[in-house]
Amino acid sequence: MENTMSLAMQSLRNRYPVLVETAIEDAFKNRGFLTWNQGIEMWAIDRPVASCTHCTSFCRKHCYTRKAYTQYHHIMPVSDIKNEYRWSMMTGDKIAAEIAGRNQRARVRAVSRVRFCTKGEPFSEIKDIELVKDIAVKNPEVLFWIPTRAWRHQQFRVKIEDTLLDIGNLRIMASLDPSNTRTEAQSLKESGWSTMFFGIDDVEEAESNFKIKFAKCPKTHEGRHGSCQTCGLCFVKKQINVHLRQH
Repeated sequence: MENTMSLAMQSLRNRYPVLVETAIEDAFKNRGFLTWNQGIEMWAIDRPVASCTHCTSFCRKHCYTRKAYTQYHHIMPVSDIKNEYRWSMMTGDKIAAEIAGRNQRARVRAVSRVRFCTKGEPFSEIKDIELVKDIAVKNPEVLFWIPTRAWRHQQFRVKIEDTLLDIGNLRIMASLDPSNTRTEAQSLKESGWSTMFFGIDDVEEAESNFKIKFAKCPKTHEGRHGSCQTCGLCFVKKQINVHLRQH
């Protein structure tokens, strides 16, 4: 698989030229590709917000990572560079080897579900679609949860529909917010996409706006910490629409 510098890494190199080489040297120091996310209590693979090539104006203004970038502004650039470098080095075989190793040692943190991405966009560039396919195919026993805004661009949407939607261990969800339209939501529904909505806390109002029925996320509606590891909503194989409250 061709390994060229991503647009996100180009952006990070331009913004933080003096940090790049040292960050890359330390990218795999005492860790692998997967990171344990305490908020959702499951394994994740992250990217920097520089990878968010499909974000909406609402998404950019209300992104839940803004707090981290403000609170930890002194370490986020290095973290972003490391995340994007690790992304560039991933293959399905490498992820399979890491998961096998973790599961051999695991007592309570076995890898059965992985989130792409708690931060960043998994399908930042068209080549990322084939990478995710490779990872899914090489790890059939793992469920991969993938909220994305890449559906907003037709080339990406078509390729995701043709390449990924029928892979049994992928749970791809089109991310929606108030800047999206009823027409867009209905088009996704007709094409078989599951969706995830954030931005209007009133579920009935959101349902009225988009003319789709939402299931309430138990983590954001009921405060069930760590419920993503065991919840069935976003991981169900059938088409589903999930509503998130502000969190």
